[in-house]
Amino acid sequence: MAFPAMKIVEWIESKKELSTKSKNSLTIVFTIFLSFIVALFLEFF
Repeated sequence: MAFPAMKIVEWIESKKELSTKSKNSLTIVFTIFLSFIVALFLEFF
């Protein structure tokens, strides 16, 4: 899930300037969020 999270953060960065700390934080948040979504999908389908 880290690679999709990095791509999402890169897309956000192309729209708006982000600091290194913000990029790192967003990558971690999106990794956790995407993992949670996949876990829910696997649990109920």
